[in-house]
Amino acid sequence: MRRRLRYIQLAAETCHACHGRFMSDNRLEIHHMDQDRQNNATSNLVILCIYCHRRVHYPDSEWRCGAVVELRQSGLSFQQIAKTLAISRQRCHQIYKMVTLCPK
Repeated sequence: MRRRLRYIQLAAETCHACHGRFMSDNRLEIHHMDQDRQNNATSNLVILCIYCHRRVHYPDSEWRCGAVVELRQSGLSFQQIAKTLAISRQRCHQIYKMVTLCPK
């Protein structure tokens, strides 16, 4: 655990995949490249934002809906969101409209 905390400090609060900067560590997660959570060697660890980490583990899941809305509300453009989530700009816009216009 200590090694993982140190790795977060060394990562300069930047996602390795999208290069987004996150000032809060609850937006960053550690991905074990070999999928072995016991292997905490820094050569096996990479810092990813929650969106990129979900994309690695769940490439086609519905988590994107929440991510699109949250990123849009944080001020990112649909183009920036599309790049971060690896989907088309049009799909980002469709998801955003679907989620925000849908009655709760």
